[in-house]
Amino acid sequence: MGSGVVAKRAQNRFVRFEQIKKKPRQKPIRYEEQEEMEALAAYLDGHPAISRRWFHPPNEGKRTIAQQMRAAKIGLKSGVPDVLIMRPCERDGVWYSFVAIELKRQKKPGRRDSRLSDTQLLWFIELAASGGLTFLAHGYKEALDFLARVEWL
Repeated sequence: MGSGVVAKRAQNRFVRFEQIKKKPRQKPIRYEEQEEMEALAAYLDGHPAISRRWFHPPNEGKRTIAQQMRAAKIGLKSGVPDVLIMRPCERDGVWYSFVAIELKRQKKPGRRDSRLSDTQLLWFIELAASGGLTFLAHGYKEALDFLARVEWL
């Protein structure tokens, strides 16, 4: 090699580092649903009645098969709603023990609505049967409108 030049093995031959072009860094992908969830989370954190009584189960994201198996062993379930608010409330004269909200991307002209998957629908049925108020919101503004009509105990 000689004269202290650092080299790297590439395609079965040595080349100088200066000759190796680095791939440009890609910007992280921002998903609409992620931005909607961040806006809703900011609202919920600032709400005096529910700021400490809500959570978001981290079900999204890509995982390897091994990670999925480990997560399933410790109780990760698919289809769980995006937001669970563990505070009793009243809506339209009916009392509920908690609120579950599934947040989908905001409706836009020319685009199909996001719908509940089969597992999400099953969760909605089970949670409603357990005394919960469930709501499918298309965009965080729809979720805020829904929460404004709820009276917290």
